[in-house]
Amino acid sequence: MGLSHQTAPIELREQVAVSPARAPDTLLNLLDEDGVSEAVILSTCNRTEFYCRTSDASGKKLRKWITAYFGVPSEQLDQHYYLHTEQAAAEHLVRVAAGLESMVLGEPQILGQVKDAFRFAEDSQAIGPVLRAMFEKAFSASKLIRSQTSIGEHSVSVASIAVMLAKQVFGNLHEKTVLLLGAGEMIEICLRYLTQQGVNKILIANRNIKNAEKLSKSFGGEAMSLSEIDERISVADVIISSTGAPGTVISYATMQQAIKQRRHRPVIVIDIAVPRDVESEVGEMNDVYLYTIDDLQDLAAENMNRRAEAARAAESVVVEQSHEFMRWCHGQRAVHGIRQIRDAAQRGNPQLIEGALKRLEGGQNAQEVLEHLTRSLTNKILHGPSTRLREAAENQDFEVLAAARHLFDEVPSGKKKP
Repeated sequence: MGLSHQTAPIELREQVAVSPARAPDTLLNLLDEDGVSEAVILSTCNRTEFYCRTSDASGKKLRKWITAYFGVPSEQLDQHYYLHTEQAAAEHLVRVAAGLESMVLGEPQILGQVKDAFRFAEDSQAIGPVLRAMFEKAFSASKLIRSQTSIGEHSVSVASIAVMLAKQVFGNLHEKTVLLLGAGEMIEICLRYLTQQGVNKILIANRNIKNAEKLSKSFGGEAMSLSEIDERISVADVIISSTGAPGTVISYATMQQAIKQRRHRPVIVIDIAVPRDVESEVGEMNDVYLYTIDDLQDLAAENMNRRAEAARAAESVVVEQSHEFMRWCHGQRAVHGIRQIRDAAQRGNPQLIEGALKRLEGGQNAQEVLEHLTRSLTNKILHGPSTRLREAAENQDFEVLAAARHLFDEVPSGKKKP
């Protein structure tokens, strides 16, 4: 049972969000609920989900617990929650772990978040055989989807596409100097992607130099004021700008002078500001590759379409892997019955064996003793089933008779064995 960005407004998601500090109490409280024997809680910025092994297939008790524990009116919860059971629950978990349910289709971070939620539940002894098998199947299925489809190959965020474009122009970014104009959230995200690509020559220019210094300290760059751009811009191979300034920050004249100083070595300029930071004429210059926010959004939309195609291809893996998990679940339901049959079959065996040993010690023929022991064991094991089958025949319960023939590898009359 859960709430996500697809079904619930952020105000409601905030109410049921489970922070790391709150997680231990929430998990223990959930396990105390009648009928809940295993539980995992997944809580991210876009979803909070409760995976439970429970005797209440309707979800009424779980729904009641959510309203009471989080203080959510039941009428409000009813409008926005979703419930999946059995194979549908397994399919949903696979889809979540593979990023098929994410706001950004195919984003890889969700798999780590699912694994963290599983490990926390495991450390809290909230995991049993069923949820362990289901989550492990989801992890392997997610890996299979990423290896067999291109779900994660195409960048779909503006920041990641900006870095992708820089790589397309220069290939390796390790030895390139990157100049970032601005110190807001978008610039910080770009910095994360750049450092992941091994960029270590970073200049950060901002109107408020203290904010630039703060970012520089976090990412190992050099801070400077926007007023220094004209003097330093020529050293930059990659320029990413998002300042929020009311007018242009990089003029055609500034860029023309920089290209001369660079002796016409190429430079990529990515302007993700609205209004634009870079004069549009800069894009007409030789040796300058200029991209605006519209260019990046068009690429993001194109890549999202490619991911959507990959997601459709992943659906067969989702169904196949969740079906395998359900086969395992159904098999587990027979374990208790098989154990009971074995225990019943072995009950009384020590006395029969002891009697056989005494007859052997008394000098009775070994073959006769073994034959008697075999008959005794057979009669003991089959006495109960034989009585039930006779009763089934008298009551015309032909399904029980057919099941018995199937269990003992007998073929109903009139049919040939394959």
